[in-house]
Amino acid sequence: MSISIEVMLPLNLEELRALYEAAIREPLQEGDEGRDQTAWKCALGAEINRCTPKPEYMRRKLEHPAHPTQHARIDPISQNQQLKSMLKPETLRRTFISIPALMKQIHEDISEHLNH
Repeated sequence: MSISIEVMLPLNLEELRALYEAAIREPLQEGDEGRDQTAWKCALGAEINRCTPKPEYMRRKLEHPAHPTQHARIDPISQNQQLKSMLKPETLRRTFISIPALMKQIHEDISEHLNH
């Protein structure tokens, strides 16, 4: 089985901060969409913290500054019935902060599905 994934263009730190501020201003929706918004805001905040340059005294030798990752989500057009039966609804509709974060969630959903 293949899963079609949309990968967004890479952002810089300022664009990431603007995205976070826009997400914070957005009114929280009810139900599952509200939980998705909350998860997205937390992921954006963690990514900003990870990518914000540390003061020189806190850096390790030869440590390079971290860059924001490319955001990814499962292509909503390609969601077939097989995916809907194996992956959680929030995995199918959410945008993830990175490709590894999306892959980890897909792996967890499939493992959980196979264990039931």
